[in-house]
Amino acid sequence: MNIPPLGPFKDPQKVVVIGGATGMGASTVKKLLESGRRVAAIDINKVVLDSDAEFNTLGDVTDAADIQRAIDEAAEALGGLEAIVCCVGINGIGTIEDTEPEEWNRQFAVNAFGPYASARAALPHLRKAAGGAIVVLTSQVGIVAQKQNAAYCAAKAAAIHLVRCMAVDFAAENIRVNSVAPGITGPTGMFDSWLSLFPDEESRAAEAQRQIDTNLQKRIVHPDEIAAAAVFAVSNAAPGLIGQTFVVDGGYSLI
Repeated sequence: MNIPPLGPFKDPQKVVVIGGATGMGASTVKKLLESGRRVAAIDINKVVLDSDAEFNTLGDVTDAADIQRAIDEAAEALGGLEAIVCCVGINGIGTIEDTEPEEWNRQFAVNAFGPYASARAALPHLRKAAGGAIVVLTSQVGIVAQKQNAAYCAAKAAAIHLVRCMAVDFAAENIRVNSVAPGITGPTGMFDSWLSLFPDEESRAAEAQRQIDTNLQKRIVHPDEIAAAAVFAVSNAAPGLIGQTFVVDGGYSLI
């Protein structure tokens, strides 16, 4: 039997982080820089302009032309592009009955369309580099259901399956596509954003405790843990990992 040799597989060094202003995105920028990579950061939040990344610019993932422009600018600044990490997401609360069509569409515009538009914009650059990686931050509730969170769960589930489809479509071009599915992260950022959706201090405290209790380690996952998984997924440390979802949620999705 003639078994093809392993590799060579690119270890991406020029990486764009979409959603790199705060939280998990900012932690990913930091971890990538610490690993010696060249990094550009894009976000709709003007805080991104103060990022330590080599190049920073504003960009809106719900506007395909705008995110194309931002990724093209980042690739030019880095002298090429070999990977993207798409860290975008917005949350909401409610069943389908509670969720107005406008809110449903808003959730999907960022959480599902955003990764599609970002990856689509990056593909020509990855092909020019003869391969690379696409990493999408999704969510553990794209795998398991959560009460009162229909739109977000559905949109993140769509993003996870999009990752699988892209992985199948582009593996032959040495473009590896994977997902990192965070649990709720804190102490600030996502944790505060999610709790802010609850109507009063009592309900926020109860939800905070529920999140802690459903983590097998009885804590909230730190953004640096998500960033570490994203950096691993960018790297060629395990080139056979294609179309996978790394769940980093402290065991939330197991129980």
